[in-house]
Amino acid sequence: MRKKYAIKGGKMKTIVVNLLGGAGAGKSTIAALVFGQLKKKGINCELVTEYAKEVVYEENMKRLQNQLYIFSKQYYSMDMIRDKVNVIITDSPLLLSMHYNRNFSDSNFLRVPDEIFDKLVLYCYTTFDNLNFYIERNHEYKQEGRYQDEARAKQEDAIIRSLIDGLKIDCEHLLSTDDCVGKIVKAVEERCEYYKNLYKSGLEVERKFLIETLPSDIDNFKKDFIFQGYLIRNEKEIRIRNVSNQHYFLTEKYGRGMIREEYEKELTREEFLKLLKKVDKKVVEKTRYYYPLEDGRLAELDLYFGANKGLITAEVEFETAEEAKKFVPPAWFGQDVTEDESYKNLSLAKKSSRTQSSLNNETSRIVG
Repeated sequence: MRKKYAIKGGKMKTIVVNLLGGAGAGKSTIAALVFGQLKKKGINCELVTEYAKEVVYEENMKRLQNQLYIFSKQYYSMDMIRDKVNVIITDSPLLLSMHYNRNFSDSNFLRVPDEIFDKLVLYCYTTFDNLNFYIERNHEYKQEGRYQDEARAKQEDAIIRSLIDGLKIDCEHLLSTDDCVGKIVKAVEERCEYYKNLYKSGLEVERKFLIETLPSDIDNFKKDFIFQGYLIRNEKEIRIRNVSNQHYFLTEKYGRGMIREEYEKELTREEFLKLLKKVDKKVVEKTRYYYPLEDGRLAELDLYFGANKGLITAEVEFETAEEAKKFVPPAWFGQDVTEDESYKNLSLAKKSSRTQSSLNNETSRIVG
């Protein structure tokens, strides 16, 4: 199950996309755009906004000066969804609290000393897998929701930049343009792919359903063309798969029904083409859509063509058999065919009548 970003068979740190920078850099706008694009791609993510901005709108400067309180509220918002989502996007990274704690050093409020406060912040920061981006303002400054005027915002930006540089952390600098959103999304996808490859072996727990009609908004979500062929058909199912001419996989599966053992290895294009020559003309061709369900799970909707034209199925993957049994499918799901061997991809492949010539054409399409 290639484009699902939930991790199975292992434990991962929640990925946090930290948008660093001074006031008015565009962090909130970029965070919202990144969040929207990741959701459309079927990535399990949440947006955690800046708590301090709420306090500014309340005009409660005394509370704002208590950076231990502000930091705790920001951290709590992230911690409570840890392990419930794969990715958090925030326009108020934990590291910025180190700057703002210094920023109110002249206040009358009892302030935690920098050395102690910084250790706390860094400890909490390292409990996540962080992707850091420093956003450089490339537009007119707007003061709404901020206590800084433009001059002070520029001054603070230089201080924050120096602070981040001093921490020696990986941080990519980006101008606040539309182009930066795509770069951030790509970096998140690559990090998710890394975790998938790290934890891709183990038990596969999934249920399969028949679907009569695809959802009306299906074209708003990511899709792939999938071509897969089988090398051996017996107790051990060995499959090669081409996903949109971008990713290639060799998969071994054992067992039947809802729970099966699965091992997978990513192939180079050249390795895939060599194995394609050994496929015994039994293949499956389909378009796969990655559709988020209301409960936060991801359904993989497969629209088959070729010998299986007209068939539409939905697969939903789970961490445990107990989760799978408790799953209540949405009303638009049809019959549960998880235990029906005739709907396994291996069985569907047997209906194929691809000739060696057509498989050669497949090779030409990939190479071309």
